Amino acid sequence: MKFTELTEAHLEASIENMDKNGILTGFQSADYDVVYKGNRYPPKLVVSGAYQIAHGESIDHNDFSGGKNTPAFRILEKHGFTIEQKPISSKSRNVWLIAPGEGGSMWEEWLDRGYISIDLQVGRLTDFDDVDSIREAISKRYNNLNPINDVKSGTEFLSEMKIGDWVLVKRGRKEILGFGEISSDYSFDALAQSHQHQRSIVWIKTGHWKRDSVGPVKTLTNITKIRVDNSYAWEVHLRMIFEGRIPNFWIFQGNPDVFDFELSLREGGLDSFFVSSHKKSIQIGDFAILWLTGRKSGCYALLEVTADPAVPQGGPSENWIDHGKTGLYCGVKIVASFMDQPILRSTFENEPLFQSFNGGTQGTNFLSTPGQFHFFAQGIFKSNKTRMRKHGQKFWLMHAGDHESGEHGQHWMRYREEAFVSMGPAIKDIHLFDSQEAIIEELQRQGVGSDRNAKPTHTALGFWDFGNEMQIGDIVFIRSYSYFVAVGRITSEYSYDQTDASCPHQRKVEWLELGFTPAPEGWTWKKLTDITAFDGCEGVEFCYERFRRIADQAFMLPDAFPRRVWWVNQDITYDDDQAVLWAPHKTKGDQTRYYHTNVSKVKTGDIIVHYADGAIQGMSRAKSDSYTLKNPYPGEDWGQDGYGAKIDFHSLHVAISKEVLNANLDSVLNRLKPFKGLHPFDKKGGVKQGYLFEFGFHALAEIWLAHRTVIPDWIRPILAGFDTSLPTPSTKTKTMHPLATNRIFYGPPGTGKTYRLQRDLIPKYTTKAGQLSHEEWIDQLASEATWIEAITVAMLDLEKAVMKDVLKHDFMQAKARVSNSKNPQNTVWGIIQQHVSEECDLVRVKKRREPALFWKEKVAEQSLFSFARDIDDFDLDRAQYFRTQLETGPHQKMMEDIHHFEFVTFHQSFSYEDFVEGIKPVFGDESEQQLSYQIESGVFKRVCNRARNNPNQKFAIFIDEINRGNVASIFGELITLIEPDKREGQKNALSVKLPYSKELFSVPSNLDIYGTMNTADRSVEALDTALRRRFEFEEVSPDPELLKGIIIDGIDLEHLLKAINSRIEHLLDRDHCIGHSYFIKLDANSSLLAIQEVFSQNILPLLQEYFYGDYGKVGLVLGEQFVNRTQSNDLVFAPFDHPDVDLLREKEMYVLRDPMGVSAEGFRSIYQRSDA
Repeated sequence: MKFTELTEAHLEASIENMDKNGILTGFQSADYDVVYKGNRYPPKLVVSGAYQIAHGESIDHNDFSGGKNTPAFRILEKHGFTIEQKPISSKSRNVWLIAPGEGGSMWEEWLDRGYISIDLQVGRLTDFDDVDSIREAISKRYNNLNPINDVKSGTEFLSEMKIGDWVLVKRGRKEILGFGEISSDYSFDALAQSHQHQRSIVWIKTGHWKRDSVGPVKTLTNITKIRVDNSYAWEVHLRMIFEGRIPNFWIFQGNPDVFDFELSLREGGLDSFFVSSHKKSIQIGDFAILWLTGRKSGCYALLEVTADPAVPQGGPSENWIDHGKTGLYCGVKIVASFMDQPILRSTFENEPLFQSFNGGTQGTNFLSTPGQFHFFAQGIFKSNKTRMRKHGQKFWLMHAGDHESGEHGQHWMRYREEAFVSMGPAIKDIHLFDSQEAIIEELQRQGVGSDRNAKPTHTALGFWDFGNEMQIGDIVFIRSYSYFVAVGRITSEYSYDQTDASCPHQRKVEWLELGFTPAPEGWTWKKLTDITAFDGCEGVEFCYERFRRIADQAFMLPDAFPRRVWWVNQDITYDDDQAVLWAPHKTKGDQTRYYHTNVSKVKTGDIIVHYADGAIQGMSRAKSDSYTLKNPYPGEDWGQDGYGAKIDFHSLHVAISKEVLNANLDSVLNRLKPFKGLHPFDKKGGVKQGYLFEFGFHALAEIWLAHRTVIPDWIRPILAGFDTSLPTPSTKTKTMHPLATNRIFYGPPGTGKTYRLQRDLIPKYTTKAGQLSHEEWIDQLASEATWIEAITVAMLDLEKAVMKDVLKHDFMQAKARVSNSKNPQNTVWGIIQQHVSEECDLVRVKKRREPALFWKEKVAEQSLFSFARDIDDFDLDRAQYFRTQLETGPHQKMMEDIHHFEFVTFHQSFSYEDFVEGIKPVFGDESEQQLSYQIESGVFKRVCNRARNNPNQKFAIFIDEINRGNVASIFGELITLIEPDKREGQKNALSVKLPYSKELFSVPSNLDIYGTMNTADRSVEALDTALRRRFEFEEVSPDPELLKGIIIDGIDLEHLLKAINSRIEHLLDRDHCIGHSYFIKLDANSSLLAIQEVFSQNILPLLQEYFYGDYGKVGLVLGEQFVNRTQSNDLVFAPFDHPDVDLLREKEMYVLRDPMGVSAEGFRSIYQRSDA
């Protein structure tokens, strides 16, 4: 059944019928409601009623699926209807029994990675319209005419299983392995080899429990209502797992203003809790989340109930601040305390498990869920192990700018020089506010947060933490724009200086390390982030361990910080043993030059760039201030008196030639604008005559970023904070990415459209390997490697490692950046296990793949991977190649071309799947003889990903013969996204969800699109208005002037081409003229034979196509030397009485002559007759 034809009117009419007739008992929805004009309706009933109105036939609402991402819900959302999930309660959930693959083969992976799955090799289930289409696909895939159980498993896993449902995992028919709570919607891992249909789960209890029978044989069964004797089956299983009564899970909520929870938790004295509701349900063995209200509401402890509710004999606890509450109290004991670092609501409020969470509402005791409790107990925060403050310190990530203004680094130079950190001027003294909520109100009152990059909640938390949570001794990492630049120790309490307009909120800091290293893409732009809480487990990016590793690898000890950067032009003296700069006071003509007196301004620590013999040869650091120095070069006739400065010269191991420097000279010149002509380059980009010129830190940073592999290492810490991808720190203007170029070159054949791309444009998108940044170099290599090769590179370095460390390897990170994998972790996990030796019995993957490179072992409950014994060195060759390339770096291939573009030709069979993405067949090994399918990115998506990963580099895609393909079909939904102002980083930026991968996709602003279009091609698809308005069009016409003066055997090629084209334009139109490129390779030294070949191979076939075999018109263009005229007088027709038989016998016939036999005079006659 198809719902796509249903209109808004059909759906509204269905709701009106329900208003009129009511909703029958048993038809209510269990999980979702359509909210319409304040009333609620069952979504599937709305759709089935609309279907009957639209098609005149009724459908049972049980015959199709509901839930997120189903066709029924998509049609409701398409027409603007609001769908809301009903609150989750312990009474409304389903309980499922599921098998982890054949023989429990998936259990270890499910347990390690926190998910469950089913294995149906039919693609993404949300792509099917209804149950019948799923049934048809399963039947076809498994050659089963009636796959009842598989269809039921698929539809239940997709639509009926919900967040908050309970899951029991079985092995065989007699063993339970685990119990958990569903924590995510349905997802599909297209790159997994099997078990692609997945849902995340929070494991509550795992182990091995055996019974005579645990339930049905099926892979997935809803056992909510299945009974065993007088109990539900799931209750029996849970009583077995929990060794008796099934515990309830609660929220116990308290107010710290009326009870001293801090004292109770620190002294371990919290042994009872007030019970105001659920008095008969709270029992011994239950568990509770201790939730405290107030300015820092959150989870402060986990409790276990040790006594049923009762009136305490000794009265209320002494820790009541005002007076104790009388009533019932249950006994409790502390399972885990988070008093030192509570788990605040802001850290988990977006988790699906907490869609329904009663903490913070009015009351004392509320039902919770096992999943919510275990989220705090053993979930992503690993609370009981890692949330303690390390040595009494907290670790913070801070941006050297004002987050609320959108700047992310403009204060760094002041921070560094004055040894302090600060928050912006958005609010007054932080200590005037008694809660984070009060700060949010103040920020909203002032309009902070209207920009999408500045959420008031994050800004408010930053202010609150800076004033109240940050303490003396805490460690702070500083990020300036896109770089980590320093790590320091807080040395003062918070202070507020109302006279400081830009940095009023301050804390003093002692700088421990200074550096300059790019921050990983996607890391937080929040002004201030507490990173102590996170331990580096999967999914948590901003963790203490990662920052500690960055500090170990990237920061260096403080060095002498230079005051200026200079450029010096030298000859052979640039590496002279005397190692000094020297310039005369006056020239031979007794004149003073600014580039000489600049030497008098040199100070200790200044950097000097040395240019000699047409290249940057080295860099030096001034070892002294300038001083008066006699001419140290006696052979030079410059006089004796001058300025000098001692330097410490470092030669580059590969000089940067002016030709190589020109590739990013525009960026360097842009950085030199503040020097207003006093820098070393003239208006044409050439190096000026003169000696010492001002150069600047940002210009040097441009050179360093483009050529970092050849520049001395000591440059890096000195450039701390000078990010060249954004405005200089003194600039307050927000940058917007420059608009991309979309251009099509069009014209008749042979006008040089493709040649123009090759000559004028492709060089702009080509650089030398030596100009790549280190990350760009690694990404370039990673794009050439397969996943198994990348994993092998990592293992060659690590030798033995857990999966987490394999994923963190630099080359693996690069492979993830350039790959199309939606979930690289899943991809790597699957691939590495497939290539584990078959002798290893810890891997449950049945079909292993060659080469069998790895071995898996269990050590202290961790899975360790290493290389298998007796592996063939041949299997490591490719990985060793990549490893060698990584070690040598890009400077070893300084002049090798790196292409930042893709070239593609459209044709009639070129499709969206080739251009953007599609499903492609993948053949297994010969021994398997198995065909599978995977989603592969097309050429356009690949180049978009490359551009996105390298935002400072311009990329392009060149589309030859763009109008030979069905452009609207090839671009699909991306036709709007390619508009320059709809690109990433622009004010009207748009994104779409791709149909196959379901990825959110947008087009980067640093990608240009060029096309060529042949106007004479009859087979082309028409370019509609939608495409035309998204491109600039530039005509490339025939240019006979380019042939001026080329005369071969008396044949003037310029006049020849003009004459041909004037006749074609008269007979057809200017779109069918002949291009000059057919003759462009000819010159005065060419022979008549060359012209004959051009006409035989190019011109005449083109004219035959133009005139559809009407050779008489070919004769009108070229003349009688090329076309013979004959009559059909000798033709004998078959006996037949036809009234025009005599006229037909006299009809003139035309025969083309071979141009190879035409004389020079014959070619001249083409234009001489025209001139006559």
